[in-house]
Amino acid sequence: MLRLLHVWRLLGGVGAAMLFKHILRDLGRWVLLAFGLFVIVVLLMLAIQMGALGPVAQDVLNEFWKSLDDFYKQHKAVIDKAAWTIGIAGSFVTAVLTIHRSWYYAELNFPRRLKEWMERAISRHLEVRPELLATVNDPVAPTSFLTPIVHYGYFDWVMGRTGLGHARARARVLAASLHDLKDDLGVVEVRRKQLETQTVTAYLLRGAGLSGEAALEVAHSDPWREKNDAALKEFLQALDVKHDDVDALELAAKQYLILGEHPHALDCLEKMASAAKNEPLRRARALRSQAEILEKESTDASLNAARSLLIATIDEVLLPHKRSSPERTLELAKAYRVRGEVQLKREKFTASDDALLEAKARFERLLRGARNARDGELRLFGQVAAEGLASTADALRRLAQAKKDNEAPGE
Repeated sequence: MLRLLHVWRLLGGVGAAMLFKHILRDLGRWVLLAFGLFVIVVLLMLAIQMGALGPVAQDVLNEFWKSLDDFYKQHKAVIDKAAWTIGIAGSFVTAVLTIHRSWYYAELNFPRRLKEWMERAISRHLEVRPELLATVNDPVAPTSFLTPIVHYGYFDWVMGRTGLGHARARARVLAASLHDLKDDLGVVEVRRKQLETQTVTAYLLRGAGLSGEAALEVAHSDPWREKNDAALKEFLQALDVKHDDVDALELAAKQYLILGEHPHALDCLEKMASAAKNEPLRRARALRSQAEILEKESTDASLNAARSLLIATIDEVLLPHKRSSPERTLELAKAYRVRGEVQLKREKFTASDDALLEAKARFERLLRGARNARDGELRLFGQVAAEGLASTADALRRLAQAKKDNEAPGE
């Protein structure tokens, strides 16, 4: 309940307007349904009165009309007043619904109509531009456009076609308005970015929903593949709108990993690391995720590449980022754990041990903080820290076994 009140407070008048809009829309549907039922009843009674359903039904209807007429005569004043009130209220509601529907469809069509209007304006402008420039480039015209001396009749005709009025006065206005036009372009650019961001979010939400549905299917079945492919398509459409969106790149990379397409996932993560250059934690996550993919390939080249990525993640991104937070601690713990795995496969046991102990210490710190925290958000780190601690403990066991095997006689 408190959350609902908080949301209502944030939405304010906008939320109230949206709620009223939905109420009107639903009310309109019920009114249309009631009117349809009324028409059906009237037609049915007309058919009975005409004898289409037989004399028995006709007699029943006549008896009904007679009892209804008697009831009306007994309560005529009250019924007439109620009918008058319902008529006035019905007219008002119908008028409101009509206005609402006109606004509703006008709102739906407004972007298309605005686009068409702007395209027509641009087309007219481009048709006239050569003529306008020809007057300025006339051999008898001066070099300054601010005080044109041209053939007034021709210039007047051209400026009139563009809607600029008197040529001599409006030419100065046109040139002086350059700064205003540039400001308007800036506003349009910001609006374009806003629409891009909203469009990307819509694609990401649709893709995330499809990916969640795919997780409920049997792994590698046809429905699983179809829904995961559909989710990937949504993420790629988001990238078509904004190619360097960090969230879209990360979700596309994860979806490629689900589908087993590791090269495409690495490509998305590389782009994510570049796009998130001003966001240390997200850049670190992109670099560490690349290292995880390469570590699983277990070749000398992939392990060396993973090691280089982890050096950049830990030493160049996370450690210089001094602002302490649970997110930074978690990312450092994950990066140290992957470094430990990489060094273990490279048989650099001391370096692996150091990295895994660093990871263990940070996972334990997160787990203690989550258990003692009153903040619900901080508690969310508990499960992730517990899983990380378990995987680190497993890596330490494998490291101990590898050291033992390496020290065995005859080896």
